[in-house]
Amino acid sequence: MPRLLLLFLLFGLACGARATESLTWLLLPIPGAINLKQGVPDDGMALELLRALEPGLRSRGVQVRYELGNVPRMQQNLEQGRPLCSAVNLRSAERDRLALFVPLLVVPPMQLVVRAEDRARLPLDNGQVAWQALLDSGLHGAVHSQRVYPQAIRASMQQALSDGRLQALTLSGNIDKHLLMLSHGRFDFTLEFPLVVSQVMRSGQLKQPLTLLPLQQMEQLEVVGTYCTRSPWGEQMARQVDASLRELLQAQSLEPLYQHWLPAESYQAYQASIQHFLHHRAQLPMQFD
Repeated sequence: MPRLLLLFLLFGLACGARATESLTWLLLPIPGAINLKQGVPDDGMALELLRALEPGLRSRGVQVRYELGNVPRMQQNLEQGRPLCSAVNLRSAERDRLALFVPLLVVPPMQLVVRAEDRARLPLDNGQVAWQALLDSGLHGAVHSQRVYPQAIRASMQQALSDGRLQALTLSGNIDKHLLMLSHGRFDFTLEFPLVVSQVMRSGQLKQPLTLLPLQQMEQLEVVGTYCTRSPWGEQMARQVDASLRELLQAQSLEPLYQHWLPAESYQAYQASIQHFLHHRAQLPMQFD
């Protein structure tokens, strides 16, 4: 009898320890993905998904808390091995060395953003813009120094930054500042995700209306996800997030999420590819190295 009682006590302690496991999501304030209201995370496409994951995580003994951060702080925390997961991120080789990546969603690729009145100045080809032709057009562009840009244009972007055809912006705070600067005529074009531009347009902060145009070299969907600290804790938590996401995708459609947050034309253009990704994501558990 004492032995049986001991087993029950050990089982109870194990369950209690599992139930109090904590996951800190370090949130990066990205318009359309993580929107702030009076400095507090309020809504957004990514935040709604994270909240939808909470029941699955709780069933696995994980309690969730949210903490607001920024890219430098995220980088520092990952380097120091703090037990957390950041959201949301594009994948990069540098971050892969520091943390474990869990894909969550796909979004339409970055597009060219200009003031609507300047559309006629662009080197258009069947409604699209060739990146090299844009760089050679004499228009003055700017990109964000802390952003990850698609591999297809990184080399030419670096060359354009070196010879002065592009300007690198180092901006603190929300990442929509370059869009506000563009609307005020500080430069002629930038690159951004439709999700972000759509949210900034809704905010009513722009001096001049902006428009989006696809780039010929950037047609592939971008995978966004979370990075969990590269450690035994991080690997365990990444597996919990992965399992909860697959469970959610098998139980319900994320189509309402996409329809609400993406511009209608962007979702329609990529709907089939988005649904293909989500279907396969629901079936295949992640492998971490």
